[in-house]
Amino acid sequence: MADNNLDRKIFFKKNGLSESQSIKLDIYAKNLESKNLPIIYELKHLSKLLGMEYALLSRMSGINRFFYRSFSIKKRNGGRRIINSPYPKISYVQNWIKDKILSQVPISNNAYAYVNGLSHIEHARQHIGSDVFLKIDLLDFFGQISDQRVKKIFSELGYTDKLSLQLARLCTCNSSIAQGAPSSPILSNIVLKELDETLFTIANSNSILYTRYADDIYFSGKHVSKGFFSKIKGVINNFGMVINEEKSKIYKSHHKKIVTGIIVNQKEIRAPKHMRRRFRTESYILLKDKFKVFNGERGLFNPNYIDEILGLGMYILSVEPQNAYVIKIVKSLKALKKEFAQY
Repeated sequence: MADNNLDRKIFFKKNGLSESQSIKLDIYAKNLESKNLPIIYELKHLSKLLGMEYALLSRMSGINRFFYRSFSIKKRNGGRRIINSPYPKISYVQNWIKDKILSQVPISNNAYAYVNGLSHIEHARQHIGSDVFLKIDLLDFFGQISDQRVKKIFSELGYTDKLSLQLARLCTCNSSIAQGAPSSPILSNIVLKELDETLFTIANSNSILYTRYADDIYFSGKHVSKGFFSKIKGVINNFGMVINEEKSKIYKSHHKKIVTGIIVNQKEIRAPKHMRRRFRTESYILLKDKFKVFNGERGLFNPNYIDEILGLGMYILSVEPQNAYVIKIVKSLKALKKEFAQY
């Protein structure tokens, strides 16, 4: 650390900086170092760290939409979702920012999406044993996270206001984080940390469990009242997020409880019924007809068919690891796959 300080002072002196300027920059650098963050003085300095032309990086932090490919995909429930996919060079910058800076920033323990070691299955498992559920869907999730919110993250970490805005613009497209950018998932969790902590505190004081998976917010417990729902709406709206009213409701004890696509009941979680039914039907056909499935007697030839059904079984086991029937059938399918490999 002492060597770094000395090197900096020598560098500042060689570049004609005054004593007061050198002291300010040294304090700035020490603050970032103490947080295990990369020292970046300005955009030109960042270009050196990235090994990229300054002129190109400057354009990226200016009119950033020119560095994205935009297209739409169908939503499961109808409508279209706009995807802004970054071109390779700006994607490289976003990955660098994610790995070097954003990965050092804490998020809420109640956030389960985009977190290493966690999944939608682990998220659903938290709600086992609850009688009543409140599900809230956030509308246009990434679109509501503005470049100003992102700028605030970098500013609070200790970067200069100008650089913070430039870093924010490198991570956004048309003033919000983009669906296809590698930095967007972690940014969403960082920005929502304050909201997560507030909602957790309110829920905990009411003996209610709180979790969030991306834009899906869940509360569960013995009782979740309409008054509680109304209070939560107010908190979310005050935070600047918009709720999708059509997808937000209270599920009482007689309703089927589905959390991030997983069935949740009093004692366990289960894979969706349609998935279990398909696995049972398709695996039965495979094990019964074997080669007939692949010789044209059972429809179009699909060389990946056995892997698809095996994958389905493995997914079910990731949700229901003690499912004896699926364990048995997966074992039989693996043996059949080895048999096929001999031909």
